Amino acid sequence: MACIVYIDIDGAASGSTESAFGEGELVRFDPEHPWDYDLSVDGWSPFGAIKSADGLYGAAIQADWNVKLRRLTLRLDLSKAPRLLQSVLDGRPTWHYVLVGAYDGAREGHFAAVKPVANLHDGGGAKDDFSPRAYDLIASSGESQARELSSEEAARGILALLKPVAVDAAGAASSPDREKAAAEAAKADEREEADRKARLAALPESTFADSERLQELFSLGLKDRAMAAAKARLAKDPSDYSALAYRGALVALQAPDAATVGEKMRLVTAAYADLDAAVRGSASLDAKSRINVLLCRGNVSIAVPNDVFERAEQGAADFDAAKLLAKADTDDALEYSCLASSARALEEAGKDEDAKARWATLAAKPSEKLDPRLRLQLMDRGY
Repeated sequence: MACIVYIDIDGAASGSTESAFGEGELVRFDPEHPWDYDLSVDGWSPFGAIKSADGLYGAAIQADWNVKLRRLTLRLDLSKAPRLLQSVLDGRPTWHYVLVGAYDGAREGHFAAVKPVANLHDGGGAKDDFSPRAYDLIASSGESQARELSSEEAARGILALLKPVAVDAAGAASSPDREKAAAEAAKADEREEADRKARLAALPESTFADSERLQELFSLGLKDRAMAAAKARLAKDPSDYSALAYRGALVALQAPDAATVGEKMRLVTAAYADLDAAVRGSASLDAKSRINVLLCRGNVSIAVPNDVFERAEQGAADFDAAKLLAKADTDDALEYSCLASSARALEEAGKDEDAKARWATLAAKPSEKLDPRLRLQLMDRGY
């Protein structure tokens, strides 16, 4: 993954409307908000870089990745930064363009090329030679990702025009309430990790009984033992839809480590063969087992690139179905978690209004009943 954030600090007074990386992303920027600085980071690198539009300033930045919270934090020492960049400390509003693409270290900006059909080196989904190489962006208010990323005019040689997102530096992003929520979320992560370690310590060595512990093995991240347990159950009963769903999810987890794009796609396709069959057959299962099957497919659908597999909207439907089952079982924590997951899946699918409706529903729930990590997600979206 390659990520670039362009920042406009002073409106139309200065800056650039062109990419900092030549043809890197194949986009142009709003003339009312030319960017003054760009921050870029690759993959899961612990460091990135910042540079000014005029080329007179550049520095390294620290990149902190939180995969569980789906968050990237970029940190910069402003003490030696230019005066314009330091001016963000006075709380003035700024405007940001946030772009994400597939990583290719050999290309400008490290954004991989996008072709009509994906291959071993390039992403897929391009409608013409001017299609943006960004797979994801944060759309500005009143706009949509799909509309902005398809606004190029190939016949006239015009690149897609992007609009920035307005950011209030004195708002929720730096408020004491958010800092408190972030601290509570971090403590929740610590408690969860401590519980996982305790469960691992109490878990017996691998035995024939593992087939009865499939869900626990999966939740503990013991992928090899979980796969062996799933295969053992399926060998005994090929219509064991719970085991089929876990096998599919485990196959999907192999994709990020695959050496080639082709192998990644093969693994995800094989995973969905299991997951789709499991969901189709899960109607006969009890509520808890059916929830687990739906969550297996939903979590894969929110994790794989939607521009390639187009599964995010289906993932939202899986989370919605699981939410209803959890609500019927009066499991508030699971119900609210599924509601948030559905909203995130819809964001991935570009269904912004549907996503907002779900976030609003979640925000109306009693705050004391929400996991602090869900409260933090709500605050990050302005609720």
